Amino acid sequence: MIAVSGDSSFTLKNTHNHSVRLVFFCEKIIGFGSCLSTYFIRENGEKFSPELQSLYYVDLVSNEEIQFCTKELDVEGKRIRWVFDNLRLI
Repeated sequence: MIAVSGDSSFTLKNTHNHSVRLVFFCEKIIGFGSCLSTYFIRENGEKFSPELQSLYYVDLVSNEEIQFCTKELDVEGKRIRWVFDNLRLI
């Protein structure tokens, strides 16, 4: 799980020599409002705004990157959490 607020982004990269499936969703954090804009961008420029509490998957080819972003001015009062299934960060 990765909790974010404000104008934030982080990038994940498939470092394997084969495709991997990234399974994830984003959720509201109790006690906070949702961020104004939540989206992810694929390496090919495709941008998608997921719905909260909806499960998504993306197949990443070897060395492909994906960026997860939020845009929000209220850093203290609004935030979301990205939840990834079976993700190991190295």
